[in-house]
This record gives sequence, structure tokens and C-alpha cells, in this order.
Amino acid sequence: MTPKPAPKDAACFVDLVEVVVIGRLKEEGFRLRRIRQINEYCQQVLSASRPLVTERFRTDGRDVFVMASNGYLLDVLHGAGMQAWDEVLDPFLDTLDYEDELARSWWPRGKEEPVVVDPDYGFGLPVISGSGVRTEIIAERRRAGDTDEKIADDFGVSPTQGTWL
Repeated sequence: MTPKPAPKDAACFVDLVEVVVIGRLKEEGFRLRRIRQINEYCQQVLSASRPLVTERFRTDGRDVFVMASNGYLLDVLHGAGMQAWDEVLDPFLDTLDYEDELARSWWPRGKEEPVVVDPDYGFGLPVISGSGVRTEIIAERRRAGDTDEKIADDFGVSPTQGTWL
């Protein structure tokens, strides 16, 4: 049986990462217009089709820069909003793993927690790192009254890997 092609309007993992970045910036007061301007500026100057997920932004505490291909730091945000960018986006970028300059996996609760979203595991749903066990399954088992020890034994994970739910 030949697999069905993915729908043309389906969202991918990179789309999810962009939505999270935009959402975090909006929560801190950035307007969509400003976010679009930053994104479009980076697209034009860096020839990057998806700079919010392909570029690694840096800050000196006052301005936001991205490394240009010529090795120079390019100022992409000058003036208002710097504090929000630094406080919101930097922690989010720390939760991403990159492969070939593209966001590859996301640790939604931070890398110190064992939960990862990776398109190669669990159909892109959150899983327990190293096991592939979807977090929703562990949550369902806990709601059903199973102990952490029983769940851990059934799925071959440590009891502490499921306690964050």
C-alpha cells in the first residue's frame, strides 16, 4: 500500500516553533506588525526564508544581533522592546536543539525535564526523552489511578520521568 502524501496545508514542526516564538513575543507586548518587520528584515538581509527558526540571535543587553554570512553581527532590533526580546526569546531558544542550522527538537519544559517534542518520535507529540513514550499515555494512566512505579515498570522508564505530569 502506498502511503498518502501529506496535505499541502498541514503544519510541520518548524511551523510549531515559529508559532511558539511569535506567541512568546506577543505575550511580552510585541505587536504582530513589529514581529513581521523583524522577520521580513532578516529574510531580506540574510536571505533566510524562516529566520525565526534558522538564525541564532545574540544580544549584548541592549541590542539584538544575528551573525551575517560575512562574519559580522547584524543589528536586527534597535530601540524599544530589547528587554522583552532578551527575557522571552533567549530562554525559548535555549530549549531548542538544532541540526544543520534548523530547529530540530524542542524541550517545552526546559532541557532539565525529560519531555521532548521531536518530529521523529511519537508523531511529533511530547514524549519522555530516550523512551519514545508519549506523555499523554502516562497522564492517562495516572488519571486512571496507576502509581508512578507501575507506569514506569510497564514502559521501562524511571518513576521520576513521569512525575512532572
